[in-house]
Amino acid sequence: MAEALTPKPVVLAVDDDAQALARIERELCDRYDKGYRVVCNASAEEGIVELERCKADGEDVALVLADRWMAETSGSEFLERARLIFPTAKRVLLIAWRAWGDRRSAEAILRAMTLGGIDSYLIKP
Repeated sequence: MAEALTPKPVVLAVDDDAQALARIERELCDRYDKGYRVVCNASAEEGIVELERCKADGEDVALVLADRWMAETSGSEFLERARLIFPTAKRVLLIAWRAWGDRRSAEAILRAMTLGGIDSYLIKP
């Protein structure tokens, strides 16, 4: 009797900058494609729809990444919404390298980490 294939856990990234999203997708696929299903969305709303679809289909989401600044919402707000759908998924805020030394970004990151809204942050590729 053949065993049923277990679907790969999902790694989901959201960034409304098309060029940045293409770089993020390339990096994630190069690193994680063998063990995970990499999904990249160009808007926060698309990302929420994808998360809800994963939940409805019984898929596991291992990691959610979101750009710090998006047109329709902040990355922190998106990750808070993602946490409500997949509470055990790791949540990572993506920041541009030029924002690394920005005090407002640092304060927002620390606040989000302190409140449990994000698990970590990364500099975008």
